[in-house]
Amino acid sequence: MGEVKNAFIKSKMNKDLDARLLPSGEYRNAINAQVSKSESSGVGSLENVLGNSIVVDFFTETGVNDLVSIGGLANELNNTMYIFLTNNPVLPVTQPRQTQEDYNKDGSNFIISYNTLTTECNILVKGAFLNFSALNKIYGINVLEGLLFWTDNRNQPRKINIDRAIEDENYYTIEDQISVAKYNPYQSIELYGESEIVTGEYETTMYDVISKFNPSGGTGVLDGITTSPSTIFVLQEEDVTGDIVPGASIAYVDISQNPPVLVDTGATVNVYIPGQLVTNGNMGPFTGALTDLELIFNYNKYYEPTYSGDPNFLEDKFVRFAYRFKFEDGEYSIFSPFTQTVFTPKQDGYFMYNQPTPNTFNIDVDDESAAYRSTIVEFMENKVNKALLKVPLPFTIDSMGNNGSNSLKIESIDILYKESDGLSVKVVDTITMATVQEEYGPIDEPYYYVYSYNSKKPYKTLPSEDLIRVYDKVPVKAFGQEVISNRIVYSNYQDKHTPPASLNYNLLISEKTSFNISASTLQTSASPTDGSNNIKATLLSGQVLVGGLLTGFGVSAGSIVVSYDGTVLVTDRTQSSMLSGITLTVKSANQDLNTTSIKEYPNHSLKQNRNYQVGIVLSDKFGRSSSVILSNSLVNTTIGGVSYKGSTIYLPYRSSGTDSHDWPGDSLKILFNDAIGTNIAVPSTGEPGQYNGDSTSVGYNPLGWYSYKVVVKQTEQEYYNVYLPGVLAGYPRDSTLEVGKTSFAVLLNDNINKVPRDLSEVGPQQKQFRSSVQLFGRVENNTNPPTTVIPTANTQYFPGIFSSTVSTIATNNDLFNADDDLQYIATTDFYEIESNPLIAKISTNKKFGVVTSASNALTSTSTTNATTILVDNVQGIPLAGDIVRGVGVTENTQVVSYNGTTDVIVDRQQSLSDNTFLTFTAQNASSEYSLAVFETSPVESNLDIFWESSSSGSVSVLNAAILTESNGAAAIGNWSVGTFNESVGNPQSVTGSTPFNILDAAGSIIPAGDIVSVNLTSVKTMNATPVEVANRFSNALHQGNGTYKVNTVVPANTSNFDWVYGNNAAQNKSFTFYFDVVTTNGTSNFTTQLIETAPLGNSNPVFVESNGSTTASCPADVNIGTSGEEIVHTFYGVNGANISQNQPTSNNLGVYKGLSFSITTVDSNGNTVSPSFIETTTPWNSNDPTVPFKTVVSKPASFTTPGTYTVTLTLSDAGPANVTCVFDVIVTSNTCIQKTVTACNSSGGQATFSYTDCDGNLVETGFDAYGCGTSMQVFYLEGTTPPPSIVCNGDQCP
Repeated sequence: MGEVKNAFIKSKMNKDLDARLLPSGEYRNAINAQVSKSESSGVGSLENVLGNSIVVDFFTETGVNDLVSIGGLANELNNTMYIFLTNNPVLPVTQPRQTQEDYNKDGSNFIISYNTLTTECNILVKGAFLNFSALNKIYGINVLEGLLFWTDNRNQPRKINIDRAIEDENYYTIEDQISVAKYNPYQSIELYGESEIVTGEYETTMYDVISKFNPSGGTGVLDGITTSPSTIFVLQEEDVTGDIVPGASIAYVDISQNPPVLVDTGATVNVYIPGQLVTNGNMGPFTGALTDLELIFNYNKYYEPTYSGDPNFLEDKFVRFAYRFKFEDGEYSIFSPFTQTVFTPKQDGYFMYNQPTPNTFNIDVDDESAAYRSTIVEFMENKVNKALLKVPLPFTIDSMGNNGSNSLKIESIDILYKESDGLSVKVVDTITMATVQEEYGPIDEPYYYVYSYNSKKPYKTLPSEDLIRVYDKVPVKAFGQEVISNRIVYSNYQDKHTPPASLNYNLLISEKTSFNISASTLQTSASPTDGSNNIKATLLSGQVLVGGLLTGFGVSAGSIVVSYDGTVLVTDRTQSSMLSGITLTVKSANQDLNTTSIKEYPNHSLKQNRNYQVGIVLSDKFGRSSSVILSNSLVNTTIGGVSYKGSTIYLPYRSSGTDSHDWPGDSLKILFNDAIGTNIAVPSTGEPGQYNGDSTSVGYNPLGWYSYKVVVKQTEQEYYNVYLPGVLAGYPRDSTLEVGKTSFAVLLNDNINKVPRDLSEVGPQQKQFRSSVQLFGRVENNTNPPTTVIPTANTQYFPGIFSSTVSTIATNNDLFNADDDLQYIATTDFYEIESNPLIAKISTNKKFGVVTSASNALTSTSTTNATTILVDNVQGIPLAGDIVRGVGVTENTQVVSYNGTTDVIVDRQQSLSDNTFLTFTAQNASSEYSLAVFETSPVESNLDIFWESSSSGSVSVLNAAILTESNGAAAIGNWSVGTFNESVGNPQSVTGSTPFNILDAAGSIIPAGDIVSVNLTSVKTMNATPVEVANRFSNALHQGNGTYKVNTVVPANTSNFDWVYGNNAAQNKSFTFYFDVVTTNGTSNFTTQLIETAPLGNSNPVFVESNGSTTASCPADVNIGTSGEEIVHTFYGVNGANISQNQPTSNNLGVYKGLSFSITTVDSNGNTVSPSFIETTTPWNSNDPTVPFKTVVSKPASFTTPGTYTVTLTLSDAGPANVTCVFDVIVTSNTCIQKTVTACNSSGGQATFSYTDCDGNLVETGFDAYGCGTSMQVFYLEGTTPPPSIVCNGDQCP
């Protein structure tokens, strides 16, 4: 027969439609049934719902009582339940009620799994750090690929690996391990370290390891074998390269060692005559190869004979490095900040000049001439081919467990690589944490992994989505969570923290600060350590920093200095026996305040003639970043005679007097006037406060501001250096015309593109072209004669704030009308004048370049075959030996003499016309051909963005430094608000009988003499939109000795507020206090904003009599009957607040606020009865506050079962604090039953019986004289012994 099947795959109950129209997949009604959600073939099947039974006792599993479930997930795929348990909040209701954001350091929180098939129960995670709360139910729970995700709208979204948690319930112990957003590597790679060549010195870790010798160095091969020390050696002259100059150091490569090493002979060059070398100090005998041994002069101390990298890979690149972490579940952190460019120019950026000497093998170098001939600087290439990258770690290497395991569950480190002209980010290498652990040495720094980069090419390019992932888009907290397309999706979330509107800091640009890492060096004394925490050591340099990190051979890794008395260094770790003579180093464990750029980036500097706007970006530990925060400082701050400016600063060109050889470059300095951010979180505004990762602290705040980085906006971008063969000041024919206003320069090669002509609007016959290129002079050619060693035909030029403008560009002939001037003579003032080059006419604001060295004159009469030329209009002075040029002048004619007025005698006869223009030019005039350099005006970028710098650090460390240096306030001490309660009469102190004090960064109380003022500037409620309520509190009242109180204000008659804990009191009666604390260090004042919170405490409500004031007791046993509805008792209640002092006298705002009654009834066996006793509440009438808040407890008419019942009436307020009244109600039956009683006495004597009447009274009655069959009607109480149906006395009736 036919069969009808229905799969309820829609899982939808539909009672709206007629049963005949119900669609397939839906059902009409179901009891004790559910629709299967299985992914197997049974999906949509209707299944029975099993009954409940106790399978797990949470106390047995956890050892903690009073746990409640705040969320759970039934995973049908693995038949496992996941339950979230907590006993938080656990504070008594008489204490201040916890808000949703309160942290309970003593709370017990658990995540438990229970497998319904195996009955296995496991604690997955436990600890106070989970920060669960019964006030925040967990609705978003999902399992995806073995990971359990959840969110509770209280903490950030989290997840765990289920299998790992089952294996070890202590696998997850800190927030960093369970957060969906992962640790943000906020520090950039460092590029400096201790020198391996000079003990105690620091240097950049960007090296050239392939050049055998430095500039002015060379090599030579020994001719023969040296078997004994000597000072005279023969070199194979044909194999000499470079220079061998007196004083040069001498080294060689010892190939007998594995690997070969560079050996310094200790000798220097005394003199070198081709083929013969004489040294200062003996050399030899040499180890290794004795024949054809190559000596290296002025050798590169970093030369590595066995270097295996690509020597040319970085030569034409500006590269930067960063890193990221990979975590155990496959997640990657965001990128760390990138370093600055790993670049050091060849020759360290110097133009070299090397005149030829009798040594024919010397290199003839003249970089300046090469620059203006080619218009480029060929040596401006990267000489770096090896870099030691110091990767900061968020933990010490020695704290790792087996195989590199660590507290953040990091598996590996990616070394990232980015070129300046590319958008892509590439991976150079991936280093496992096991490798990090293996390569860690006894003298290495425990917080760093040093990666040796040897010009290795990247092996993969990261996808574009990784490039733009500057922060994780994981919400700060979220209410909803679901899996969509195999992805976790959040809803109803807060996506970011609220940053400060501004910060108080000033800027300075000046020369790089001297290298300082607060380091000191010591040497272990003759006596070794005693195996305790002590090391006997003598101070060699610096000052021992207490709290500094101690390193050195044999020192226990991660040792921190506790104290040093000049002899004994006390550390926080046990030290093994240590030999004497060991060098130890103590330096700051945090690098934030170190000044290292002068060594780390020796050739880097800020560009001059630029505006810099500096901002700060704050991040929490998981990379959620703020927008760029600028300074609010409107005034300059002067320290040590130096003026610090606001968040935007201009760097002009340096002025004259700067020694370009000793100038180290400029850097930005930031002076913080106030600490960053608030000291605690302010949930109502979204301000996260400052990070506190100590889960045992009441101030635990894992999402506070953790790090900062400096970002810079500098919109003046690309520019060109124009390398010119000299610049002519004034005009070629007139050395005085427009000097200081006009200069001329030859444009060759690429300079034609750097200084372009304006060709947008030109005519077909146009020969001169306009140009509007702005130029700034940087190097000026001058008239200084060359010296015997280095020519000084140019000097640094300081342009100030004014630029020069190229007004005209044309060829030499077109610019000076050579085609129309019959007497035009091409001047030798211009380089390669014979090629008719392009000449730029430059409008200047002051003289730039040299005036023409040529003199000129006009013939005053014609000359025929004469050596004496009569001249007038003489410009300059013709000198003996000058070359004479002019129309008709014999080639190579030279001046013999000039009488100073009219007669010029030349060495050859001339026949010249009158008014012939003559020029007189020195044979070796070359100053015009010395290098001159202009800088073009930069291109202005339209991108209004800030660029990330490599400067970053810890907010807490920076704040501590700011406050320590300024003696600034860091926190409020003794802020205890446990007695701030509605039951206390006002005015009351927020901190009770104990005043609060002010603490510095070290947690010490600041003396009263150092406190200028403490002012309460604002008080806000914790509503979603905070309300300013400072008028409800007094200012901070000084109590003496640097202690203070803040009192509440008594509500006035017309006030619209009270101090009663009513509805929404967790928001509108919880307050955030903002204090401005001004302290002094004796020199200047320092202002800090400190924040504290205080919730108004709640007190239990009170049962009262009908007058509303007299306290009422709980009633004794109450007896009632079963019939009808009966009133048991009337109860009255009021709030537990001190009503008379805590609310306006004309306004009963809070006496009955938030009150409610609830009732439960159980029988003598403890079972809940139904129907129960009921309570009928009369709500408070605010228009008539004399009507008390009451409830009437009554037995409903349907309740007819006699017995003894326990009634619990609970009076709750908005807290919900509550008070209960427990009493017994004895219910007896009061139902009457009518019955006929018949007599059977035949003798007429009395027949009696007894029963209980309807009033509960015992009645004795009977028949007096009657016959059989006489009867009467009686009424007895139900539940009592009924009267008999027949009563007899004597003979029985028939």
